[in-house]
Amino acid sequence: MPQVMDADRVSRALTRISHEILERNRGTGELALVGIRTRGVPLADPSITARLGDAPRPGTPARITPEQVCRIMALACEAPGESGRPISQWSTTELAAEIKQRGIVEAISPRHAARLLKRGISGRT
Repeated sequence: MPQVMDADRVSRALTRISHEILERNRGTGELALVGIRTRGVPLADPSITARLGDAPRPGTPARITPEQVCRIMALACEAPGESGRPISQWSTTELAAEIKQRGIVEAISPRHAARLLKRGISGRT
């Protein structure tokens, strides 16, 4: 019989499925796994349960607060001329410079300013 997935790919797939289960159920609070035998191998095997218990970690704390994101979005909605900028539309470089000049945050890259505007606020809240 040909091998469809090796052990490493099966492990990665189980981890991905486990994280989807966590996201859709908003944690493990009301989650129940039922073992179904499929040719002698239980579907809800201990490795899935272990993966569910290892929830993704948030990483470093956010450096920009939701209030600061709101101020950045409000700034982006203003015309650049109101801030004394000789441009008609904000570029990410000009926007990042104005964010720092107004003291909304101490440091921000143009790329991060663009990400904040695109996403609104980090999905890690």
